[in-house]
Amino acid sequence: MIFLNLYCVILAMYVLWKVHNRKISIAYIALLVFDVAYVLPLFVECIWGNAYIGYYGFELAMNDSLTLFVYAICVSIVQYLFGAYIAKNAPLSKDNKSIRAKSAFVVQISKARTILYYKHIVKFVLIILCTVPLVMIVLSPNPLFYFRNLGFYENAMELTSEELRFHTGSAKVFCYLGFLGVLGIKLCDVKILKRYSILRGVGIVGVTLLNGKRTLFAFLMLSMLGIDYLSNISKKAKCFRTIFTGGITIGYFFIYAHVTGKINYSFNIYSMISEYFFRSNSVKVAIFALLRPDKLNVLEYPLQTIIYNILFFIPRSVWELKPYPYPAYYTAAVYGISEIDIIGWRFQTGIYAEIISNCGFVGFFVAPLIILWLCKTSEYNKNLIVNMLGLFLIIVLQVFEFSDMFKVVFIVWSMLIIRGKIFKRRIRVICK
Repeated sequence: MIFLNLYCVILAMYVLWKVHNRKISIAYIALLVFDVAYVLPLFVECIWGNAYIGYYGFELAMNDSLTLFVYAICVSIVQYLFGAYIAKNAPLSKDNKSIRAKSAFVVQISKARTILYYKHIVKFVLIILCTVPLVMIVLSPNPLFYFRNLGFYENAMELTSEELRFHTGSAKVFCYLGFLGVLGIKLCDVKILKRYSILRGVGIVGVTLLNGKRTLFAFLMLSMLGIDYLSNISKKAKCFRTIFTGGITIGYFFIYAHVTGKINYSFNIYSMISEYFFRSNSVKVAIFALLRPDKLNVLEYPLQTIIYNILFFIPRSVWELKPYPYPAYYTAAVYGISEIDIIGWRFQTGIYAEIISNCGFVGFFVAPLIILWLCKTSEYNKNLIVNMLGLFLIIVLQVFEFSDMFKVVFIVWSMLIIRGKIFKRRIRVICK
């Protein structure tokens, strides 16, 4: 295990070193996200060993030598494809500092922040989005459920039908709207005004109470930190905000564990971090299911959740055999049970695990190529909204499941691209 993990870590460092003197692009950021979510955990495991999470699927996958070997092959393919793409599409400069300072993508973000700062209508909409989660909690069937439990429940029987309908439907939508509002206000806050900091705090509290998932909270905090790193602020400020973000995130983890009672069956901090942040675990489970179908199954047939992703808008009352989202099947596999519709999902996954489960070993190539296609389509578009939505989708797909809310974002992103192409064709026709 140590040898294979070190191989993956060294390979990732080598690829980053080979492309370090090229401009910062969306693909470069995507590669960094992959390395943090899927390769860095391997380095941690070299030091502390496998975390004892205790679930059936994790125990099988994380202790199978063949699975670790195949996972190393998967990481190698991703590193090669990303390295080749960045080397081909990102310009090389003799002056490394100059090319990074003038990176097209960083400049676009700076322009976007300036434009948003002077768009008062946009800021008004973002203010509404930030305050929506708290307002909807007050208007929900049971506000105390969110203030006391952070939206956590052991099983659906704890809630009334009205509460469950709100929590699994409207609450998710308002949570993601608040999420986008917080990030939007962060982008608008070019001059770091106190009123915007307070507004972000209100939005973060609302999103956290409405959906207290630790991973979602950490992703929100890291996204705001990422905006800081792509902005022209001092190294001292970046260092302070990094420490502050880390402290707030760790503190919330302990608060959530005590409020929900998960502290009673979390073995230690390392196990908790591995369970909620190490995306390598989900890919290993998917690979183990391919290699040992007699011991573990994730999906019932190929392309099962791909079909769901395409036809997710069809009501289950109309289509009784409609597949469930991938995290539901993945959660059932991790628990080692088959009652998918009862459990729902308890674990976060990503595009790599889902594509591998749906497409088999071909998924080793399909998943990174999908991400690179998103990178290329977003990067070469002159629409700043397309750039930002594309980057958001690329990060989200690698660390979260492709939820219905993100499908809506993908549809909006696609419509903007199609609209831009239609507009270009009209101009060509007029010119002719």
